[in-house]
Amino acid sequence: MHRLTTFLLTILILPVLFSGAAGANIVIYDAAVDSFGVGEGDRVLTIDYLYIADNAVVETGTDYPYGRIWLVLYDPRHYDIKDLMGEEDWYASHELVRLELPGPSSGGRWADGDEIAFHNMGVYGWESDRFDSLFFRIYVEEPSDKITVDTLMWGEVQEDDTYDTSLDFDNDYISVNFRTTALPELTPTPEVTLEETWMEHNVNFGGYDGLEVHLKFQIDDYRANVGRVAAYLHYNHNDESVLCRVDDPSFATPSGFLTVQEDFTPIYPYTVFTDFSLFIPYAAFPISDDYIDYFANVEILDTEYNLLASGVTPVFSVMRPKDAE
Repeated sequence: MHRLTTFLLTILILPVLFSGAAGANIVIYDAAVDSFGVGEGDRVLTIDYLYIADNAVVETGTDYPYGRIWLVLYDPRHYDIKDLMGEEDWYASHELVRLELPGPSSGGRWADGDEIAFHNMGVYGWESDRFDSLFFRIYVEEPSDKITVDTLMWGEVQEDDTYDTSLDFDNDYISVNFRTTALPELTPTPEVTLEETWMEHNVNFGGYDGLEVHLKFQIDDYRANVGRVAAYLHYNHNDESVLCRVDDPSFATPSGFLTVQEDFTPIYPYTVFTDFSLFIPYAAFPISDDYIDYFANVEILDTEYNLLASGVTPVFSVMRPKDAE
């Protein structure tokens, strides 16, 4: 396989990367992979949504909060919502669980715009026999010293006896939504929405000129599993398959027809690939004296090669002279 280009922009779906405080007896459940461990009537806390604007911290010449951003849950027995909390009032020994959001310091990608949103961040097994509320804190840790921190938001999440309760917290530049649920969320069937396909010509990759097939798609409930995107080339005018003209099995089906395929592994329960690209060298196309119209059937497959979604690219034209590489 040649290249997988994945940009997670504007909407990023976060995996569950919780690790508990030392000595804490907690369990984290991932609704994408776990359908056990929580019994009927047990309560879980779901972190559904987190939005951060670009002015959430002091500007540092960038268009986004700079530094490691954390969401931490605390044992509520040590805090009171009426208190005026300073940075020195939060103790690691009171932490139940923490989650790092991807950003410049953690190697994740950020949007180019003025905001960033995270959805479906995972669920936390609520030990309701110990306490009926949780305190949360969202803060940014300066990358230079890992000591200087700025709390962006904090608050108390109350347990509710109803089946499904949504809790929203907002200020001028940050919003977070929690949900308490009395039953576990079972693993559903993976779903894919193929939103858009487009072509890019005159791309040079690995010393070869060619074109790229681009896709935007969302895949749900398939985290940590391997999938595949496959594009099969056809002549536009009569739907015939195009024979591959290079001696490279990466670009040919077992019957010798032109294709390009790439594997992918979603890292979030609900993952959006805004620019997934497949490279095809011009040398793989038939030699011609004029431009020939083509199109590609695109398929998204699961690890067993079951079809999850399919679509068709726009018609495009390629001319490959005899002396082309």
